[in-house]
Amino acid sequence: MEDELAFVNRLKERGLISDAQLETARDYQASTGGPLREILVKLDFVKEDTLNRALAEEENIPLVDITRESIDHRAVSKIPRAVLEKHQVVPVIHEHGDETVLLAMADPSDYDAIEEVQFLTNCRVETALASRASVRKAINQYFNLISDEGKLISVEDLLGMLMGKTPEVISAAILMSLVRKGFITLSEFRDEIERLR
Repeated sequence: MEDELAFVNRLKERGLISDAQLETARDYQASTGGPLREILVKLDFVKEDTLNRALAEEENIPLVDITRESIDHRAVSKIPRAVLEKHQVVPVIHEHGDETVLLAMADPSDYDAIEEVQFLTNCRVETALASRASVRKAINQYFNLISDEGKLISVEDLLGMLMGKTPEVISAAILMSLVRKGFITLSEFRDEIERLR
């Protein structure tokens, strides 16, 4: 990726941030460290999606909203969670074949992440830009389920809750949950049973 300061200066030229905001962000960076792009977002000088659109355009890479994209389960199963979290990356489904991984990244200049994912998956890596928040959310959704209390429940804990339950009890619990949440009505369920007979 091009020099970060040069990119941020182009944001200023495009009127997305002011001279005063840039100066404040640089002072903040000098005292606390961290990437200037993240500081601009943290200080609410520019929205992350605006900054990401500009960065994707500058770098000529796709911008993905991984809340709408499916995680590539084949690829992610080969990458430890710690690696995904360390680099803030998640592989997403694409149409480039099985020999390529499309890696949604909060920082597409993280060449260590690209090399590590290439090694772990034994695939060529193409990069795409995604917001840091959407990457974190996708990782958590893949590895965890969220309970009613807002606490994260691991997949292992969920499987433990199901141990000893009959398939009939599990099916009934799933059906009732779908009905309560409005995904299906009881009459739709009855119609489907009749159709399958």
